[in-house]
Amino acid sequence: MSITIDQIFDEEFYLFQYPEVADAIANGTAKSPIDHYLTVGQYQGYLPGKLFSDVYVFGDS
Repeated sequence: MSITIDQIFDEEFYLFQYPEVADAIANGTAKSPIDHYLTVGQYQGYLPGKLFSDVYVFGDS
């Protein structure tokens, strides 16, 4: 069983946590919050949802 981005992405959380995303959507540099996450946010270390944690991604080291 694989996990998809749709299962972990929380649009309301993402927009609240990163208000600049709404500006990116308004000015056309992002199509949607999930588009922003996939093209920009994940590379800047943005979390896709409140239940997501770096420990899950990187392990508990």
